[in-house]
Amino acid sequence: SNILGGRFQALCSTVRLLYVSWRLVHRFSRSSPPDLIVLDVLPTPLWILHYFIDSSLLFYCHFPDQLLIRRQKTGVLFSVYRDLLNGIEEASMNLADTITVNSKFTKRIVQETWPSLRNHELQVLYPALEVVSVDEEGDTTTSIIPNKDYDDDDDDDDASHKKDPKLF
Repeated sequence: SNILGGRFQALCSTVRLLYVSWRLVHRFSRSSPPDLIVLDVLPTPLWILHYFIDSSLLFYCHFPDQLLIRRQKTGVLFSVYRDLLNGIEEASMNLADTITVNSKFTKRIVQETWPSLRNHELQVLYPALEVVSVDEEGDTTTSIIPNKDYDDDDDDDDASHKKDPKLF
């Protein structure tokens, strides 16, 4: 989004998701809510969903955005803006019933970055890659490769599965 000259993207995304969450609250006020709501990337809608919808909430957490921001070239105002968003993000995640991360590496980084999540049981949910192959006749075959096979932070001593991932 290039609104406001490409600035305040995190704030604009947060406001957009809060609006969508509020619309969900209104929708489910007239019907039964789903058993589970899955949120990905931004946890801020958890504030609204936690207090107004009776559903289990799962948040799928990626690498912390705050560690990707270059702060050395920014001023005090930007630091206050990011600190506020980072605090809201951390507090929001604590409202999820279940928090999943995309790798053991991310799990470690998340627990180091957000002190309030250190004692949470973060579940690792590896994303899968879809690979489409085309043979000589033009027929396609779809295979799924689980990313777990490539997690460098794996505790498994038997690394043989990393050399030859099984397709299923």
